[in-house]
Amino acid sequence: MRSLLFFFISSLCWANQQMPEAMQGAGVDEKLGYQVSIRSLAFVDEASQPVLLKDFVRGEKPVVLMMGYYKCPKLCSLILSGFISAAKAVHWTLGNEYDLVMVSIDTRETPEIAAKKKANYVKYYGRTGSERGIHFLTATQENIGKLADEIGFHFKYDERIEQFAHPAVLVVLSPGGLITRYIYGIDFRAKDLKLALIEGSEGKVGTVIERFLLYCYQFDPNLGTYSVAVVNLMKIGGLLTVLGLLFYLWLFWRSEINVARRWFGGNCAAGSSKKRVTRPSSSEGTSDSSR
Repeated sequence: MRSLLFFFISSLCWANQQMPEAMQGAGVDEKLGYQVSIRSLAFVDEASQPVLLKDFVRGEKPVVLMMGYYKCPKLCSLILSGFISAAKAVHWTLGNEYDLVMVSIDTRETPEIAAKKKANYVKYYGRTGSERGIHFLTATQENIGKLADEIGFHFKYDERIEQFAHPAVLVVLSPGGLITRYIYGIDFRAKDLKLALIEGSEGKVGTVIERFLLYCYQFDPNLGTYSVAVVNLMKIGGLLTVLGLLFYLWLFWRSEINVARRWFGGNCAAGSSKKRVTRPSSSEGTSDSSR
């Protein structure tokens, strides 16, 4: 439903030609594997405290990074609501297994505005302690521009309508600050979010089975989602076939060995019994010699 609404709004804007020039400059240049400068990018958090991006990109937790602005009339709210809805369907919790970091692209926005926006989404998420994993930041134009350039995020400000044109995208960062995945849209699937987090955490988040699922799925950039990796499934199927055949042969050989043991054991026992019956006793030999 949100996807249809977004398409409808975009179509109206395009039809009315309200900001065609700005839309032409908005987009994403993917930089998968790029190392973001987490130690030098400086921001201000919702409590008016100076922070660095490395303060959130640490340990073994991946980070979902979003750029937008808090007074955005529609798109940013749709992106955040779509993300939180998907996050609620994933059993991992923001603040424990991963973090959300949103950076405002509007230098006029203040930590007070960021704090109010954060409170709304912490309440919507509804999990205890999630405020530790949701971070709404503001920054100078220099740091906004540097971060946007490093993740390939392009936006423009249209003075006629006093709004920013920007893409709808989430960027997943590894614990070391590497860009591992771009997720587009406003309506996110829980499966895509989970797989992107497993990928972003370099296999450090999730159970063994959940990490194994990443091998079965690969990200399809054309569809913007994770799809079944047919080649990998064929490899798994072939491996399971070989293992099944080896197990069957092991059972067969084990059965044959047990039969052979019983056969040889029976023959040996029979031979020993015959020898004991035909062998003369020592008393019989003495009696014969006296005669």
